[in-house]
Amino acid sequence: MARLGDPAPPPSSRGAHPARVRAPVSSLLTNRALIIFALCAMLFTLGNAAMLPLAGNTLTKEAGNFASLLIAGCIIVPQVVVAAISPTIGKLAEERGRRVVLLIGFSTLPVRGVLFAVLYNPAALVVIQGLDGIAAACVGILVPLIASDIAGRSGRYNLSMGFIGLAIGVGATISTSLAGWIADAAGTPTAYIALALVGLAAVLLAFTAMPETRSSEG
Repeated sequence: MARLGDPAPPPSSRGAHPARVRAPVSSLLTNRALIIFALCAMLFTLGNAAMLPLAGNTLTKEAGNFASLLIAGCIIVPQVVVAAISPTIGKLAEERGRRVVLLIGFSTLPVRGVLFAVLYNPAALVVIQGLDGIAAACVGILVPLIASDIAGRSGRYNLSMGFIGLAIGVGATISTSLAGWIADAAGTPTAYIALALVGLAAVLLAFTAMPETRSSEG
């Protein structure tokens, strides 16, 4: 029979695991990698979210009765690309690191914006939209991976995901309003170029400031 003052039995003998101590919230929300990645994600979404609505507007003007079919193609084609390349992107992120995948995904946005601005052929627009599938695969894989890298065993994974999700939501909210205002004031091609420049800013920020978060043991 255990007596007062006897040492407590080890966790394994009690059939329970020791409680994990969560890291302070402040330590996560001041983490440089998390803040930079959230800013990169916000800029990327700011440049990306309005691209498809603008493309749909262009297709409506250029394609006439076939606009609905082509817009559907703009939605389906990126999804096919995501399904096709996601395994390769995931493997690349594990073998070469997160930064290289991040740069690949982000780099498609300024390219897509410039191509949308100079090409008006409806079929070409659908093909160009396929670049969004590359970006979606890269970002979709990296958001949980980088959040996990940063949170580690701190017990704050959901908080880091929420912080990144908030940044993405802010970017998406501003994107359509900004692009619509620019398109009304200066024309749709100018709006495409403006979104491309925002995407370029995301690339430059990721290239110059985003650290590699993959563990060197991975």
